[in-house]
Order: sequence, then structure tokens, then C-alpha cells
Amino acid sequence: MLLFLNASKLAIRSLRIFIICSLISTFCKRYLFLQGLKINSSTLQNPILLLLRRLALALIILGLARILFWIVNASQFEYTGVVDFVGVMFWGSYFDLITLFYILLPFILLHLIPHPFFEGLIFEKILKLYFISMMAFLLILTGVDAGYFPFSKTRINVGLFKMAGHENVKLSKYVFDYIWFVPPILGVLFCAWKGYPKTKKCVNLRIYKQVILNIVFVGLLILTVRGGFRLKPLRSVDSALFVPQSHAQLVVSSGFNFLESLLGESIKIPVYFDKKQMKGIMKGDYYACRQMKAGPNKNIVILILESFGKEYTFPATGTAVSHSPFLVQLAKQSAFYSHAYSNGTRSVDAIPAILEGVPKLTKTDFMYSNYLSNITPGFPFYLKKEGYNCSFYHGGKNGTLGFEAFLKSRGWLYSGKDQYSGLKADFDGQWGIFDGPYLQFVAKELSDKKSPFVAAVFTLSSHHPYTLPAQYSDSFKAISEPMHKTIRYTDQCLSQFFKAIEKEPWFKETIFIITGDHSGQNFSKFYQRSDRKYEVPLLVYDPSNPQPTVNTNIIQHSDIVPLGLDKIGFTGKIFTLGTYFETADKKMAFQNEDGNYQAITQKYCFSFNGKNFKLQHTSLEKQSMVSDTLQYILKSKIQNYYYRMVHNKYY
Repeated sequence: MLLFLNASKLAIRSLRIFIICSLISTFCKRYLFLQGLKINSSTLQNPILLLLRRLALALIILGLARILFWIVNASQFEYTGVVDFVGVMFWGSYFDLITLFYILLPFILLHLIPHPFFEGLIFEKILKLYFISMMAFLLILTGVDAGYFPFSKTRINVGLFKMAGHENVKLSKYVFDYIWFVPPILGVLFCAWKGYPKTKKCVNLRIYKQVILNIVFVGLLILTVRGGFRLKPLRSVDSALFVPQSHAQLVVSSGFNFLESLLGESIKIPVYFDKKQMKGIMKGDYYACRQMKAGPNKNIVILILESFGKEYTFPATGTAVSHSPFLVQLAKQSAFYSHAYSNGTRSVDAIPAILEGVPKLTKTDFMYSNYLSNITPGFPFYLKKEGYNCSFYHGGKNGTLGFEAFLKSRGWLYSGKDQYSGLKADFDGQWGIFDGPYLQFVAKELSDKKSPFVAAVFTLSSHHPYTLPAQYSDSFKAISEPMHKTIRYTDQCLSQFFKAIEKEPWFKETIFIITGDHSGQNFSKFYQRSDRKYEVPLLVYDPSNPQPTVNTNIIQHSDIVPLGLDKIGFTGKIFTLGTYFETADKKMAFQNEDGNYQAITQKYCFSFNGKNFKLQHTSLEKQSMVSDTLQYILKSKIQNYYYRMVHNKYY
């Protein structure tokens, strides 16, 4: 299997090298390059080789478009030298190839399907006209993108055109403002028309050889377009895997981002308040964080525990059994939040909320949405400029759920299974490294770090199929549920983690924030209720001041960024769409369940389908309606969120 994977990677690289060679040969004299290689020029009239030469021309055109975009937005992207320039252009051509695969698909297929019209003059003109038309479309798209980028700070997507329609934008004025784009676009198209590789006489191999060659070519092209044997196909956010974060948006072309957005959910901003009202509401999203005794150089360690719901950790009396004795003891030395909620039901909802302050308020997960490239106000947004190192540790396979690309694009240093230096036996055979050895690895990594730092650690052993290390196969016999056994195992691993770091000099200079990413399976009827299934543990442990407190206010995952900044004494304005800084009566947790909103307060749990509110649960008697105040709060959060996402103003 390993040999097959290596051979496939080599084949993909060979295809890329051939395309690059085609870039050179396209603009060389007809025989100079070929005679040097002792190749007859008719060989290049094979349909596949002819197609590659034409794709090479398209890559050159899109490369020029990328340079144009960069020049226009030079103030947005610093030129850092030849190496970074080459990296941007090389990996940019890779994303361009993906764009061409989709936008030129009919063009590509007609080169691969044998037919008698291939050499016909009319057929060739149709192919050429289609090719030039698509290049014109991509160049115009790049021109619009280049002009709009300084305002949007994100690459163009289908939402821009929908927004223009909804807001009656005068596109004619916009076009005239950037009319100077027209001459270079026309110039490039003229050169493309003249330089388009022509067909003289098609040279096909024997039919069975040509069919095999076509199949191999299509297979390699699909693998290249997909990004090889990745867990998920390449997305715009994956550009941060190849180049520095500061240049990631240069790698993704206007065409790629536009096509990607067509496949995703484009949200329409709901209108509950007029512009004047919204302006006042949005001003309230910024808070001046007060100075704490901790000082600005405290470290932050965020421990995100897979599937740790409140039911198995801190259950209400008589409702369930806790399987986390270490956490229970640690809570007695911590600030414990007894009404903490996740913003979603999956890990892909938790990571953006906990680390970047983005709750799930759309049907589509933020990490898979059209707005993934938007600026988000996470820990790196505030703390990197203060000299903090921001790292994320997850023992899972690199690329799992898209975490690596997403977090790198936000300024996090990512460490996954590939960076783990322990034993091969530490792999659980499914997801990644067992929590025990991985947390010990993280302990050593943190001890080697220079303060101040922010480190997020995401465990995995309590994920289905709930695998335990071999040495624990006979442990926890008193626990019947496999999931509960892994909860108990991870809790024990946490105990060992704290023992490993408690004597380190940085330990007492660190704030520990511990929570679950979401609740797993709910066995207790008490926690199967629509609000309680979102309950997760949340405690803040400060070893320098281990005083137990219980905070009964509502708090949610998207409040953790302001919570962490507040605890380390960050000074300056903080943006949050949560309610961390609100008074107790206005604190709220909210979720989106398949397009329906749910909000949780101290006394109420209610739903909203975009038109009507419905009271789900309440601790008050004779209460059947959702108050106007609560309706106002939730509606303002929804419209605010959607507006900021569409306009890339979520910061």
C-alpha cells in the first residue's frame, strides 16, 4: 500500500513537471526545443499532449492575472523576496489547475473522446472561442477582485454579486472606477489568441493504447485536482499549508474562490432592524478589557476534551455518574462555570468557537462555508502582536476535518500526528495518538517553549470507536459503557499531564482553561433535553491562585476568547458577538440546529425559525411567551452575525 501511495505521488509530481515543461515549450520556437530532444513535432499533435500545451497557456494567463492582482494590492501583501514569490506562483499554478479542470471540463473532455471532427476547422474554432471566452471570464473576475479586495479583505465569491443585487449597488460606477483594467486584460487575451496551440494533423496512437493513455491521464488529473490522497479535497483555506499565512490569499485565484463559493451556502442577511438600529447594535460588540492582577504576560493553555459532556463529568445530583474524578478535584481549586454550553454538536463547530470566537449561527459549519477566509478575532488576532507564540496540538492525523489548514490560516502553529515523535505503538489504529502518550509529548513541548504562549490541546481517545491502549484493556471494569471508559482514561491522562508540568517554571505563570468540545451520546434522559445536551464542563485553573469559585452565569464556547483575554489582563478593545461582558440577565448561549436557532438563558430555552419564537423550557410557572427583550437580543445577534460574515467585518 505504501509503495502504491509513493508511486501515485511520483506520478502526480511528474504530471506537474510536464505541465511546467509545457509552459516553456509553448513559447519556444516550433523546432528549437523539439530538435534538441530529438522529438518529431508531430508527436505534440497527440490529443493529450496538445491539451497539455493549451492548459499550459491557460496557466500562464492565470499566472499573469495573479501578478496583476498582487501589483494592485501591493500594500496588502508585502514582497518578502524571490523565494516567497516563486512559492506563491508555483502553488498558485496548482490551484489554477484545479480551477481550469472545472471551468474547462467540456474543453478537456473533447480532447480525450475520439471523434472525426477533431481536426475540422469549425470544431477547432469552437474550441478556441470557448477557451478564450473562459480566460476572459477569469481575467475579468480577477480585475473585479483586485479592485474590491482592499475593502473586503477576502477573495471574491458569489456573495459579492448577490450583495450587489440586494443593496442596489451601481455596478456601472464601480466598473468605470477600474476601467484601467481593460487594456491589460485585452492585451493578455490578444496574446492568448495568437499563442493558442493549433492542430495540424492529429496523431493518435493505436486505439487501445490511446484509451489506456486517456484513462491514466484522467486518473492522474483527478488526483492532482483533488490534492492527492488527502482526507478532503483541496479548499481555499488549504493555501496556508503551502505558503506563509500572510501570502495565502495570493495563492488562491479569483476563479478558484468563486467556483468554491458556488458549491457552498451563500447566506442572505435577515432584516429585523434598519441600518440605523444595526449601527447602534454593532457598536456594542466592542469592549475595553479591564486590567487584572495576573499581568499581560501570563500563558494560556486551553484543554479541549473530546466528547466531554457535563453528563459524564459534573452531572446534576441523581441524574448520572461522573467519570472524571481528576476534573472534579481540579474544579475545587478553580473557577467553575456551572452553566457552560457548546455552540454546536460537533468538533468542527467547537474549534472555531473556542479558539476564534465564531459560533455556529448558520446551517453550514463555518469551517466548510463560503466565509472561511474571513478575518476572525481569535487568540492570535490579539496576542501575536503582544509577542505570544500560538500553537495547536492534536494527536489526530494531519488534515483531519480540515483543522490544520483552518488554524494555520489564522496564525496558529499546528502540530498533529505527523509531528509526534513517540512510538508507533502509540497510534490507536483509527484516529491518532492515544491521549496518554500524546499529552506527555505536549508537556515536553510546552516546557521547551519561550513564554508567553497560548497553546490549545485537543484530545481524541474518547471519540468513537472508543479504543483504549492495550495496557488498559482490563482497566475500568466497573464501568460498562465503552465511551465512559475512554472518558475515565482521558481524565487519568489529564492527571498525569498536570503531574508532569506542575514543577515547571512556567506552570504558575499559566492560566488553564478546560472544556469539552461537545457532549457525546446522552444516556440520561435528563441530558437528552434540547438545552442540556449542549452542556459541557468549563473551568479556569490558575495555579498561582487556586481559589475555588462557582459561577452560575450562562457562558458559551464563543465566550472563551474574551474570557481568556480577560484572565491574563489583556488591555485594549475586544470584539465579541457573545455575551461574556453582558450583565447576568442578558447572558445567553445560542446554537443553530439545521437552520433553526436555539437560545438558552438562566430561566428560558427557546427556539426561533426565522419568523416565530417558541418557548421550549422555562423554570418559571405561568410563562408561555418569549419576552420582547430576549427576542431582541437573539435577533440582533443573528442579523449582526450574518452582516459581518457577508461583509468580512467579523472583528
